Amino acid sequence: MTFGAVKEKFLDILFPPTCALCEAQLQTQKHAELCGNCWQLVKFITKPYCKICGLPLDYGDDNQVCLGCTQNKHNFDYARAAVVYGAIGKDLILKFKHGDKISLQKMLANWLLRAISELPSANVDKSSLILAPVSLHWTRLLMRKYNQAALLAKDINVKTKIPCALDLLKRTVMTKSQGRLGLNQRRANVKNAFQLNLKYKGNLCNKTVLLVDDVFTTGSTLNECAKVLRREGAKEVHVATIARTHHPWAAS
Repeated sequence: MTFGAVKEKFLDILFPPTCALCEAQLQTQKHAELCGNCWQLVKFITKPYCKICGLPLDYGDDNQVCLGCTQNKHNFDYARAAVVYGAIGKDLILKFKHGDKISLQKMLANWLLRAISELPSANVDKSSLILAPVSLHWTRLLMRKYNQAALLAKDINVKTKIPCALDLLKRTVMTKSQGRLGLNQRRANVKNAFQLNLKYKGNLCNKTVLLVDDVFTTGSTLNECAKVLRREGAKEVHVATIARTHHPWAAS
């Protein structure tokens, strides 16, 4: 047994690992943060899904487009998510986002990689990509202590070597929480709330921006970010999130 394995075993004895959700004891947390029972409840998104926004569909082929994307124009080109934002996905993300459960970062970043691998940009030369998180307003960053999207972007950068600009976007308006707002309210809430960081002015020409965040709900925030990026010269904007709601993006 190697020194690393002995050290890991000792730490597991000293600090018994538990499931991030139900707190059942785990044999080890080397490979997972969830117990077997909770793991089985995670709903990973698989095909068929909307070609554009990644919404899970009951039937269709690789070219199927959902009703929301048929009726509405997006500023982003494609969006993909790893899991459905149901009970398990929601609880995990809330723990990571608001509960200081930073230990979930590695697992959630791996799920985010799953979403990224489903995007057309997965086959694009990395030199033409820019990885960026959705930004937080500085006041909210002070309250939360960290930007969960930025933590994920850092992890993705290490794993993929895609060039990363953590400060590509700036949130210039302290918006209300989107949680209890309907679609039109969400759109109005984030309208003109983002700007490109001036130091990147002129750097987006012929680039595909890979925008990452934790959840795709209605797409209003991601769409507003994409609008800024396209206006500033980005060739395409692809969106990857850990989870998304199982409703058309046009739903309230």
